[in-house]
Amino acid sequence: MHRRKLILTLAAATSLSGCGFGGSRLNPFNWFRSGADEETLDPIEIVVREDPRPLVAQITSLGIDRTPGGAIIRATGLPPEQGWHTAALVSEDRDGMPANGVLTYSLRALPPRGPARVST
Repeated sequence: MHRRKLILTLAAATSLSGCGFGGSRLNPFNWFRSGADEETLDPIEIVVREDPRPLVAQITSLGIDRTPGGAIIRATGLPPEQGWHTAALVSEDRDGMPANGVLTYSLRALPPRGPARVST
């Protein structure tokens, strides 16, 4: 009985070892493959879109607050009319890396879609 299990185990191991080769006919992953080389994709070029928001006309205040992890930059701007929204400081540096040790930001915002109400 012990000898029979040993022979069956060796036979199973031998037959399964044929599946391990990439080009083997015994490998089930090769049964339905057409044999043609797979087509690879050409590398794509990532296009970085520029921010469509126009620059804020005038910057009235700028503040830099130091933090343990770096700094927080605050900017206040004065657009030509009321209703401008979604303002943000946008990095002008390529990949966000400083050029010659200087980080450059621009204050951009979206203008109102239509006439804005005047308030005081």
